[in-house]
Amino acid sequence: MKILDSFTLSGKTALVAIPEGPYGKAAALALCEAGAEVYLASDVMGAAEKVADEIRKEGFTVEVVEYDPVSEQSINGLRDTIISKSGKLDIFVLNAGERFVDGWNNGTAEQLYANLRKNQVGTMLSTRIIGNAIAENKAGSVIFLSSVYAFVGPDIYNSAECPEMEAYDFSLDRVFTAGGYVNYARQAASYLGQFNVRVNTICAAPLDKPGKYAAAFARHTTLLRTAKESDVKGLVVYLASDASSFVTGTSIPVDGGYAAK
Repeated sequence: MKILDSFTLSGKTALVAIPEGPYGKAAALALCEAGAEVYLASDVMGAAEKVADEIRKEGFTVEVVEYDPVSEQSINGLRDTIISKSGKLDIFVLNAGERFVDGWNNGTAEQLYANLRKNQVGTMLSTRIIGNAIAENKAGSVIFLSSVYAFVGPDIYNSAECPEMEAYDFSLDRVFTAGGYVNYARQAASYLGQFNVRVNTICAAPLDKPGKYAAAFARHTTLLRTAKESDVKGLVVYLASDASSFVTGTSIPVDGGYAAK
């Protein structure tokens, strides 16, 4: 196989969960552009349908399926719906979404529990059920979309001139959840590897933030700019395709060198 041919996803079926979160649309669009048949799944159907409509305007066909990440019945139903329509599942992209409390001093125990239930219990259940479905093909890929804050703590100076962003950077549960994907990818990769299913995490920089915050963040990078949706598309295709057939259990920053400093 020629190297460029190894990147094609023609004939593959992909599922992107929580596409309305940061980089979710970019991931779904990248999979479409590489030739995959793509399904979107979310517990916020209106938001997911909006993403689907934007992708359809690019000339691609995507279908949205309702999905409750903390219901085994719902996840099983999602799996069965896709397999009944497409015959198989090859690729699963799970987006971290934006289910976090604002700031260090906000959030009740009940709110934190609800977030962790969706973000972490949902990740475990979804990876087990969808991952096992992919394993039946004896090949495939699972990709978690997380944050660069899985590697490094937020810099207080980024929000010094943009105080409204302090609540984002210092959310009590955001970094806890982001870091969980890194280690969970290792465990999932260790189990699913026997079925030739790879599991990796993309840890991306914050997207579409206010000007002063973006400028401060950019100064902390080595490329001296902020992130764009297109910055994750190539990596999503690489990790989903045969081009990365020996890459698993890794977590890759897409941050312009932010974590390198």
